Amino acid sequence: METQLLAMLALAVTAVYASYRLRLHPLVGYVIAGLLATPFVPAGAVTKLAELGVILLMFTIGLEFSTERIIELRRLLVIGGSIQVGVTTALIAAVLLALGQNLSTAFLLGVMVALSSTAIVASMLQERDELITPHGRMTMGILLFQDIIAIPILLAVPLLAGHATTGWLSIIEGVAALGLAYVLARRLADSTLHEAARTRSGQLFLMLVLLTCFSFAFLAQHFGISPAFGAFLAGLAVAGSSYHSTALSTVLPFKDLLTGLFFISIGMLLQPAYLAAHIVEVLVLTLTLILLKFLGGALASRALGAPFRTMLLTGGALAQVGEFSLIIGQSALAAGILGTDTYTLFLSAAVLSMLSASVILPSLSSWFPTTKKPGEHSPLSGHLLIIGYGMTGTILHEAAKKSGIAHAIIDMNPDTIRKVSGTSTAVYGDASQPSVLSRAGAATAKVITIGVSDSKAAERIVAN
Repeated sequence: METQLLAMLALAVTAVYASYRLRLHPLVGYVIAGLLATPFVPAGAVTKLAELGVILLMFTIGLEFSTERIIELRRLLVIGGSIQVGVTTALIAAVLLALGQNLSTAFLLGVMVALSSTAIVASMLQERDELITPHGRMTMGILLFQDIIAIPILLAVPLLAGHATTGWLSIIEGVAALGLAYVLARRLADSTLHEAARTRSGQLFLMLVLLTCFSFAFLAQHFGISPAFGAFLAGLAVAGSSYHSTALSTVLPFKDLLTGLFFISIGMLLQPAYLAAHIVEVLVLTLTLILLKFLGGALASRALGAPFRTMLLTGGALAQVGEFSLIIGQSALAAGILGTDTYTLFLSAAVLSMLSASVILPSLSSWFPTTKKPGEHSPLSGHLLIIGYGMTGTILHEAAKKSGIAHAIIDMNPDTIRKVSGTSTAVYGDASQPSVLSRAGAATAKVITIGVSDSKAAERIVAN
C-alpha cells in the first residue's frame, strides 16, 4: 500500500508540475496522474482520502460564505437552481425519449446530467477569488440547490426501478439533527474557539476546528445525507465567529492536498481500453453534455436578470457533470435501471466533462473579465490597518479612535481582540496568512503598520 501511494504521489507531482509548465490548470495534471496510476493503484487506496478532501473543501466554502450570505442567495438558490435543474433535465429527457428510452431512464439520466461538480467548481472559484463575484454567487447558489435535491433523487432510484424504498424518515431526522447541531455550534463556536486560542496552542485550535468539521460530516452521513453538505453547514456555523479567518488558514493546507487526491480519484475512473474503443461516441456525448449544461446554467442565470457576462460565466461554470451524478449512476446500475454499457459511456463522458472545466471557466473569465467590489471581505476602505497590538499598536489605536480614523486591528491575542472588537474591526489570527489579511481589508487599506517584535514574522507579513 505504501509503495502504491508513493508511486501515485510521484505521478501527481510530475503531472501537476507539467501542467504548470504548460500553463494548464492543475486539475489536468491530477486527472492524468489518476489515469496513469489506474493499472497499479487500487481505487480504494485513495477513495477515503479523496472524500476527506471534498469534506474539507466544503467546510472552507462554508467559512467563506457565512449564513448571512446564504440568506442573500436564497432567491438564486431556489429559483435559479430549480430552473437550471428543470431545464437541463427536460432537455436531456426529451432527447432520450426521442431515441426510444423509457421515461424512468430518461428522467434519471436527465437529472444525472443536470448535477454539476460542486468540488471542482467551488475549488476553482475559490482559488481564483471569484466566490463573491456575481457569477460566483449565482453558481454557488445553484450548486447548493443541486446538492440538496441529490439526496431525494438518490432515494428515489429504487422507486424508479419498481422497488420499495426506505430512508425518507432518516433524511427528515437528519435534517432536524443537523439543524439543531448548527444552532448549537453557531452559539458555542466563538466561546470555544476563544478558549482554544487563549492557550496559544495551534495544535489544539486545529483539532477543535477539525472536530467541528468532521462531527457535522459524520452526523450527515449517519442519516444518509452527503457528508460534504454537513461539512458546509459546519463552516457556516464557524463563519459566524471571530475566529473564522484563522480557522480557514489553519485547514487550507490539508484541504489543498486532499482535494488533489479527489481529482486523482476522478482520473482513476477512466478506462483507457473503453475510451480507445469508443472514442467517437464518448467525445460526441461529452460535447453534447457540455453544451446542454451550459445552456441550462445560462438560461437560469438570465431568468434571474443577470447581465450577459454573468450569464456566460455561470453557464460555463456549470458545464460539467458532477461527482454526485456518478453515485446516482452506480445506484441506478445496481437497481437495473441503467445497463453496464450505458453507465460506462456516461461515466467516461462525465469525467471528460469534469476535465473540460479546467479550460472553460478560466477561458471565459479571461474573455469576460469579472468585477469585484473592493472591500467585499471588509466594509473598510482607505483605512488604517494595525498589525500587532503591543505598545505601538495601542497608541495608534487610541489615536485613530480620537481622530475618527477608520481602522482595523490584527492580533494573535484573543483577549485583546475581544476587548477592542466593540469599538474597532478586530481580526484574530496570523497576519502572514492571506485569509486573515483579507478579512481586515489589507488590499484596500491606505496605511498598514506592523508592530510585531519578531523580525522573521514581520518579513512573512510583508511577503503577503
